[in-house]
Amino acid sequence: MKICITLLFALLVSSFSFGQNQLCGTEMPQETLDWLKQIQQNPPPVKDARSGLLYVPIKFHIIGDDTGGQYYKKETLFAVLCELNDQFAASNFYFYKSGNINYIKNSNYYVGIGGSIMINTYNIEGHVNAYITGPIPGLCGYFTGGPKKGAVVLIKGCLGKGNSTFAHELGHYFSLPHTFNGWQSNPEFVNGSNCTTAGDFFCDTPADYLDYRWSCPYTGSKTDTLGDTIKPDHTLFMSYASDVCCTRFSGEQQTVMNINLTTTRNYLLNFSDPAMDPMGTSNLLKPIDGLSNIPVNQIILEWDPVTGAEEYHLVVKKQPNMVIIDVVTSNTKYYTSASGLLVGYTYEWKVKPMNAGNTCEDYSPEWTFIPGFASAIDDAVEDNSLFIYPNPVSSGQDLIVLINSYDFDNDATFQLYDVNGQVVMNQQVHFNQGENNVDLPELYAGVYFVRLYTDDKTYYKRIMILND
Repeated sequence: MKICITLLFALLVSSFSFGQNQLCGTEMPQETLDWLKQIQQNPPPVKDARSGLLYVPIKFHIIGDDTGGQYYKKETLFAVLCELNDQFAASNFYFYKSGNINYIKNSNYYVGIGGSIMINTYNIEGHVNAYITGPIPGLCGYFTGGPKKGAVVLIKGCLGKGNSTFAHELGHYFSLPHTFNGWQSNPEFVNGSNCTTAGDFFCDTPADYLDYRWSCPYTGSKTDTLGDTIKPDHTLFMSYASDVCCTRFSGEQQTVMNINLTTTRNYLLNFSDPAMDPMGTSNLLKPIDGLSNIPVNQIILEWDPVTGAEEYHLVVKKQPNMVIIDVVTSNTKYYTSASGLLVGYTYEWKVKPMNAGNTCEDYSPEWTFIPGFASAIDDAVEDNSLFIYPNPVSSGQDLIVLINSYDFDNDATFQLYDVNGQVVMNQQVHFNQGENNVDLPELYAGVYFVRLYTDDKTYYKRIMILND
């Protein structure tokens, strides 16, 4: 569903509260329509220095509530991105996820309050910025052309496979009006005789006066001022036809979007082309499929590396379909001890390899496992950003500190305490995301506590040291 509010100027208000029957809150500014009319009447040559696809970076911002809940699922996002590229294939555009997803905890933003502040605060220049929010009454999305080159905002309930909201809003982003544009003040005739100066200014999109949701095919009796019955094209993304009907942009619409990208928005083309290598599927390693009674605090998910993969999307679901873990990691093993797995329940897991330009590979076949009661060594940490292994570890052996957080690149202090609270090791370290080695001193066997802290965060971990 693609009910939208199209704003091609900076938002004048910081919140939205539209009724169910309000579809679009703002007309396109006259200067944009004048530009489009000029392009249609005097089209410039469409040429980019590179051949082949035009790669367009999207910076995704996913909005949750103040507690960090209600986030849109990555699995659905990656599927939507793949479908989006199918929808734009004829336009020669290829969209890719640029960098890490930006997660924003803000209950007001989640329900559409403070949209202009959100965009002004978080937009990344040089990218298409796409914000995924919770429900906003009466809307499925909108485009704003405000500061920092604008953004599209997408309502998560309208964003899924088989939905055309994303394509519709990006059409606005690249200068396309609705197909029913101007139907009240400057309507296009059904015979097309004024198609370059009226309506949406495209001659290959039939006259459309339907500024409300409609099912295809249109069987109504609306007529133009000459008395001819309109025959709107329900296949066009920029119409308000039901999503199941919409499959394409017209040829002229594709040309104008290409002109817009390679002229007005050519800053989007300043990046190197992303990796696009096909990768195949991931081969899961452990726990082996169907294994049960694994100590719940010692479950490690591991899979083979895939050639060409830069990162992996891991999904763990509690049957029948509750997502428990939904992470992107560059590692090929994942420690689940802080994920809230429950003893005796069946969990399914799968992995998808990805690189910057390819999020469309298949997931691995799903494997299952069943956690058992915790072992004597408690492997829990305060969050899933840091893990330490092996545990138990032999005195004098290297200890590996695994950082899952993408943005971890910090000087830190690594401390080791014995059960009496005495510091037996105090070392300044610089840790990056991934595996980091720590040389342990010779110590007596027993339980010890790791404290790793940076300027803004502290991690705790309990380990057991053995003497061989």
